[in-house]
This record gives sequence, C-alpha cells and structure tokens, in this order.
Amino acid sequence: MTDHLSDVLANIAPNTPARDLGLLLSGVTSGTPMRIVSESALPHTVAFPESVPENWRELADDRARRYGATEDDIQAANRFEHDLDEHRAWGLCFFGWSNAAGYGYTDDHDTHATAEDGWNAYAHFAALPFGAQTVMATRVLMGDTDADRVSAWCFMKHERHITWDVDYR
Repeated sequence: MTDHLSDVLANIAPNTPARDLGLLLSGVTSGTPMRIVSESALPHTVAFPESVPENWRELADDRARRYGATEDDIQAANRFEHDLDEHRAWGLCFFGWSNAAGYGYTDDHDTHATAEDGWNAYAHFAALPFGAQTVMATRVLMGDTDADRVSAWCFMKHERHITWDVDYR
C-alpha cells in the first residue's frame, strides 16, 4: 500500500485543490483509488467536436449495429429521442454521468435527470433495451445533439467498456 500511496503522491499536480487531494488520498487509504476526470483529460473530440457530417445519424447507427444493436433498438432510441424533445430534456443527465461540482464526471444518476414537467430522463433511459442505450450514446458521441458528450463517453466507457476517439470526421 505504501508503494501505491507513493505513486499517487508523485502524480499529484502542483496546486491541486485540497478537495481533489482529499479525494485521492481517501481513495488510496480505503483501497479504492479515485481518478479525478476533467473534460481536458478526455479525447479532444469528445468534449469539443470540430464538425459533424450531414449523415451523422447513419454513421452512428452503423457503429451501434457493430456493437450489437438491432433495428428494434434503433426504433426504441428514436422513440426516446422523441420523448427527449417532448419534455425538453436533452440537456439532462440521462446517461447517469455528470460533472459533479468540479470533481470530474461521476455516476450521478440521482440528480440532474428530471425535466421541468417531472419526467425523469434517467429512469426512462435506464428502461431502454441494452442495444437502444448503446444507440443513444453512439448518436450523442457522433452526432449533432444538445446532450452531454462527455457523459455519453463515460457511459460507453464504464457501462459498455468501449472507448474510442470520436474524430471520424
């Protein structure tokens, strides 16, 4: 454990905020190291896309099919997108990952998921079939939507164990 603590301490950047230092050290002592994730640590094209081609939806759906999505999953994702439009919920935390008060992206599905009309975007996303969830994340990463791309990236990484640099452009 001391070697691990030494490694963590050696990799802490100068002027690290005290709250980040506390999270890192408490993770080491509890045996669950925590990595602080910021948007700047993610692939540039995830947080800051350069451009999106006109056929982005077709490209995203093709990639989702390669991950196992079916035509039924694509239709379920279409219905979910319609619901997001209806409830004005695109900007909500429906993937379950949000930037929690500067600590980096964390699994935070209990907050930031309820639309003004009371519709819970996370609950409806969680109820989607496995493949439809993958379609949604792939569309957000590759498309022109108002959803949080970093949240989609975290979902794909942690829930699907899939990471890639989205710069297909």
